[in-house]
Amino acid sequence: MTEELFSKAARQVLENLKQGELTNSLEASYVHAQQYLEEDIIYGIPEDLSEEERAQNNLNLLKQGLCYRAMSLVRSEISLIESHNLLGLALITRGHIETTAQLGYFCDRLFSLKQGNITFDSFHKKLAETLMGASHEMFTSAPKPLNILKCLEKADKHFARLSGEENQKMLYDCYSWLSDYCHPNFLSSASSYVLDRSTGTMRFSHGEGLHEDDMDLVGYLDISCVAFNMFFDDMLEREKVLTE
Repeated sequence: MTEELFSKAARQVLENLKQGELTNSLEASYVHAQQYLEEDIIYGIPEDLSEEERAQNNLNLLKQGLCYRAMSLVRSEISLIESHNLLGLALITRGHIETTAQLGYFCDRLFSLKQGNITFDSFHKKLAETLMGASHEMFTSAPKPLNILKCLEKADKHFARLSGEENQKMLYDCYSWLSDYCHPNFLSSASSYVLDRSTGTMRFSHGEGLHEDDMDLVGYLDISCVAFNMFFDDMLEREKVLTE
């Protein structure tokens, strides 16, 4: 049974902004992603597993964790559309792109493993480190988290490979633009006011609704959702290399 994504209020906001096509695309991507969800994964006793079985189980954990994160972020963005929260849209969308980038990174690593460019041990080690990675000082013995810029680089490379197009660093470009919203930089500041040139007045937009121009942020989420599903479908095929 599929879960309905849009509330009536959020759908109305997007319809008022003439974003029916964007609404349909997000909804289709969300429904597509629902088929990936698993209620549980039978991991088994680690000591009894072969390295190949352990790697496959770890990859299954990674996929489900990323799917949970991606779908949770999409649902959160819909509620922010309803509440007209522009900066929240930027933060959520950037988080989704990070999620997509990590999935794309491991698709690229599986491709490299199949090509013989990396070893199974190096793939499995990076996978395990990613599942356990943490940067807070509380986790002094944890490996460093996977670098997001490296994820974006590999994900963009693999997206170009799948689409047959030149690598235009699509995910990196979206991420970089959104980061200027998410940090207290120009775009973040400028989103709070409008210049009235006739009076020389900066009019602040506290409590105002979203504008059609703001829908670029939701459009970036749509791009990320499409790429996420593309990577997930691709991984289901590429992960067979672990048990060949």
